[in-house]
Amino acid sequence: MTRFLLTAAILISVLSMLVGCGATDAEHAAEGGHSATHPEPERIEHFKGLDAPDWATAVAHLVEYNQQLRAVVAQESLTHEDMDTVHQLTYTLENAVERIQQDLVVLADALEEVHQASETDDEARLRSNAAIYFEYTQRLLQQ
Repeated sequence: MTRFLLTAAILISVLSMLVGCGATDAEHAAEGGHSATHPEPERIEHFKGLDAPDWATAVAHLVEYNQQLRAVVAQESLTHEDMDTVHQLTYTLENAVERIQQDLVVLADALEEVHQASETDDEARLRSNAAIYFEYTQRLLQQ
């Protein structure tokens, strides 16, 4: 449970910084993105999106595609073509967020191992997991 809460807190923080997604947007996405006023479209075309094989690529995609998404969403009204553009952008954004989430799970697991090793005075376990933790936090903090 500690790992989940840490992962969730870090992910929310990172996404808030990089994507600028508010709680309302997150809640809407968690509900499937559809409501009585915005029913699911009849035909949905799917796209692959760009892969995010590592943290740096994921962050680069978040920055680039978030700018594009903001530009579309900032318009006073959205056309069907704008909606299609957003739909296409979200595939790459989802891949980036998934990669970041995977790395945050590794970070949270390593921190939990450091915590548990400190309780049992297991220096080797502490040091090996601290190295992993520092590697992933360095990526997160872009140091």
